[in-house]
Amino acid sequence: YAEDMTKTSLGSDGASVLWNQGDKVRVFDGSNVNAETGADRGQIFTAQASGSSVVISGSADPASEEYFAIYPSTGSMNASQEFSANIPSQQIVSAGSFAADCAVMVAKASGEDMNFRNVTALVEFNLQVGKVKSLTLIGNNNEKLTGSIKVNWNNDLPLAKSNVPEMTATLRREDGQELSTGKYYFTILPTNFSKGFSVVLGMTDGTQKIVR
Repeated sequence: YAEDMTKTSLGSDGASVLWNQGDKVRVFDGSNVNAETGADRGQIFTAQASGSSVVISGSADPASEEYFAIYPSTGSMNASQEFSANIPSQQIVSAGSFAADCAVMVAKASGEDMNFRNVTALVEFNLQVGKVKSLTLIGNNNEKLTGSIKVNWNNDLPLAKSNVPEMTATLRREDGQELSTGKYYFTILPTNFSKGFSVVLGMTDGTQKIVR
């Protein structure tokens, strides 16, 4: 749904995540629980400004002892406080940042201040040639890169595992046209590439080139 679309971006340093005004997260406070499954439906909160540290406002139960949150807001949490989210294998990008709705982050707090922690990892690729319309990342040992994931808390750090895996991540423009040169970022599950990885360049003439 349009109201759930998000657009968090990457800072110019290539490392920090910046909120954009209008970004949405789902906050779980125990007040909107499904009676049959025990899952918390949560409440939608919205970023009121842009930057690395912003006010995200919404309505939650002030009596709750602990709050959990996930970005993007399409994520969910079950009765065991396990998050579910999705890292799309098809990622719409522009040079210099990562795709919207891909960089999963979670948080928990006992008060109003929430420190979001990254769940996903980024692979930077510097495209220096023209006539390329897509970039596809593949682990040389068929690593699990994208798809449905589960996230648990491990000593106050989020630990992600693959649920329904996909083995590739593909970057392209929304209009399908040629990618401009510059840095691009694949959003993936944290992965040990035991045999390295390859990037397949989909050319505008229908051919492919592989960078290993």
